[in-house]
Amino acid sequence: MRGLVLAQSLMEGSWCAVYLATQDVVDRFPPARRNLRPAAVAAAQAYMEGYRSSCRPAPAAAAPRPGAPSADPQLNQIYRLARHARWLVAGTQGGVAVWDAATGRQVAAHKELICSHVVVHGGAAWAGCDTSVVRWDGKAFKTYLDNTANDATYYAPFLGPRGELWIRYGGAAWAYDPARDTFVPRSPLWVASPYDVLVRRTGQVWWIDFLRALHGHGKTYPLRSDDYPGSDPRAFYEDDYGRLWVADFGAGLYWLDEATGRFVQEPGLGNKGTAVAVDRLRDRVWLLHYTRGVVLKQRGVTIEDFDLKDQQNMRHLVLDPSGAVWIGGWRGIVRLHEVARGKWQRTTLVVGP
Repeated sequence: MRGLVLAQSLMEGSWCAVYLATQDVVDRFPPARRNLRPAAVAAAQAYMEGYRSSCRPAPAAAAPRPGAPSADPQLNQIYRLARHARWLVAGTQGGVAVWDAATGRQVAAHKELICSHVVVHGGAAWAGCDTSVVRWDGKAFKTYLDNTANDATYYAPFLGPRGELWIRYGGAAWAYDPARDTFVPRSPLWVASPYDVLVRRTGQVWWIDFLRALHGHGKTYPLRSDDYPGSDPRAFYEDDYGRLWVADFGAGLYWLDEATGRFVQEPGLGNKGTAVAVDRLRDRVWLLHYTRGVVLKQRGVTIEDFDLKDQQNMRHLVLDPSGAVWIGGWRGIVRLHEVARGKWQRTTLVVGP
């Protein structure tokens, strides 16, 4: 049922995403494990099949050179990005992929199903995937918490109250013990199974109860309320100013006004907000739209609106120290770099030639 609710919320966005939202559930739960009548499942599948044709495959890649990283096109379907030292690390539909950020050369890949979260901690990048947590230390990959469950639940790393590495999986939680290089079970900082969790630098714990409410700092924010007018929050972000943001698929992006305790909609997107990045040095804000592209604002005024519809689905972006921005789409990673005042260069990173 959650897959159907999610698909319905995506109807005004990518029709491919509508198909994938339910097909993923069907693929992961064989008939013996389903709790719906076979006729009901068949009817839902027959209806959703009409959206399959909207899923255009990523560009076909030529066979890789001997010793080169895998050219699996699913490694070009990006969920999350992170900068770790000289590397750009991507959590993707097909695993974890790593590029040299300076040269754009793809240097490593680890096959896994759906790695939807990546954080940097303790000199490594940590990706949360379907059946394991994957670490990239700049030299090699290592996996933790390996399991064989087929339950449509994914590991998600985040930084805990004291900056330590935590992992959540549904309602369960672990913290990393670097002395023993292992994860230790911990009491969750939330109730039930959250859609997203963020521990702010102040120590405040925020989490999303999917399609119901936000919870944080001892308060509940019902959706479509005076305190939170949004309808479909998906992710939290905290910028370099310490400001809390919410990416809302129904209404774009909101930020928390600490003085009033209310969330304020940031103009620029209107809907389908997926990520935000604040460039404090240049007083710029990047707002990411799921299917349209990215809006760049400076001192509160929109100065660029980049059309990236060819990337289909865009879920995350990260800043480069140079002021460039990396945007993860469904056909690779786009880099936008300002080569002269108001003149931008676009390059694309993909796995394979």
